[in-house]
Amino acid sequence: MNMKQIDIFRMQFDFVWDTETWFLPLESALAGLNSTDASWQPPGEGIPFGKR
Repeated sequence: MNMKQIDIFRMQFDFVWDTETWFLPLESALAGLNSTDASWQPPGEGIPFGKR
C-alpha cells in the first residue's frame, strides 16, 4: 500500500479525534479550550511558536 503523507495524517487525525484508547480523544481534551488558554506560556520560559 502506497499512501501519501496527507492520507496518513488524515487517517491518524480521524482516529485520535474521537476514539478513546490509551489517551483521551482530542475532541474531549480540547473541549472548552479558548485561544488565550491555548497560547499560555510559563513566565520567562516560553519559546515563541515558530522560533524552535
